[in-house]
Amino acid sequence: MKILFVATYGDFLATFELSNIELWTELGCEVHCVADFESAGYNRNTARLDKLHVIKHQIKFSRSPIDKSNLVSYRNLRLLMKKERFDVLDCHNAVIGVFARIAAHFCRIPYVIYTAHGFIFYRGGSVLKSMVFKPIEAFLAKWTNLLITINEEDFAHSRRFHVNGKSLYVPGIGIDTEKISKISENGVSIRRELGISNSAIIYLNVGELIPRKNQEALIRAFSMIKNTDSYLLICGIGAERDKYLSLIEELHLSDRVKLLGYRSDVPEIMHAVDCFVFPSIQEGLPVSLMEAMASGLPCIVSNIRGNSDLIQQGKGGWLVDPNNLNELSTSMERLASADRLRMQQINLQNIKEFDIQNVRHIMKNEYSRILATLKMN
Repeated sequence: MKILFVATYGDFLATFELSNIELWTELGCEVHCVADFESAGYNRNTARLDKLHVIKHQIKFSRSPIDKSNLVSYRNLRLLMKKERFDVLDCHNAVIGVFARIAAHFCRIPYVIYTAHGFIFYRGGSVLKSMVFKPIEAFLAKWTNLLITINEEDFAHSRRFHVNGKSLYVPGIGIDTEKISKISENGVSIRRELGISNSAIIYLNVGELIPRKNQEALIRAFSMIKNTDSYLLICGIGAERDKYLSLIEELHLSDRVKLLGYRSDVPEIMHAVDCFVFPSIQEGLPVSLMEAMASGLPCIVSNIRGNSDLIQQGKGGWLVDPNNLNELSTSMERLASADRLRMQQINLQNIKEFDIQNVRHIMKNEYSRILATLKMN
């Protein structure tokens, strides 16, 4: 059997879909991957795919649905599908997921899987996006044999679509809670590396530096905190970096807010900080938040889908309005008097549902079922 994975960037497949790719190879399938494997900054981990002996194909799709270059990429994708005659399409990401399913339909790929890592439409989001993209997803569901969603809100949407097969809720991509729990707590050395005292309170944010992640609001809210013996660390790369550096300088926070860029040691950093803050505007089911929970951190997060699947108000942390700076800064200040041990215990317990072994069990059963169906036909 030949399986085709499709995603926007190589790192997405190498990071978030590696376990699923491993499962297909363990089931004896030949796995091909289509993505942009050449853009700098989004292909740091693609060597992981080479270790699994997958066959990579360079096709670059834009995240923008109106980018005309996508039409050329779509043509190239159809040519590849016709040449290779895949048995299963396993596609991810919103825009490329639309083009991939259309191509699969016309190339008569027998089985199509689409994982919605967060529908573009969501509660509280753009009315225009909802009017445009919800009908598109509803239509393409008819050409989708397995529609996977990773949060409760999206799963409710998917159940109203007429899927040509089944809708399935899966608790995210899975994280290795056991591995995270065994990370040595070298917080002292990391604080020393960053020039931060052991007594200071450190807030951590992890995510691409883009408007959707809402780090500008986080920086502004942090500037309102009265405790000057506190720091904000932001791990990630992205188009907004220069803008954020200017804002940090404007707010006179250059010594207390640190943009750390890409870090391969985020789990270790999580053992050096006191709180995870994640005021995103839109999420599916954020891996960084799950890793923070598995690290035992209290979490202050925006009250949106995905985040609210993971954090309950006042238990493992606080849910806040991502556009309310006062609410965000007040919650950050509240940390000093919070029962952090209780929050740690709650998050360590709740994150077990999202463990990688649980997710692998679900996906292996689905993949085995799909292969059995295809062999019968």
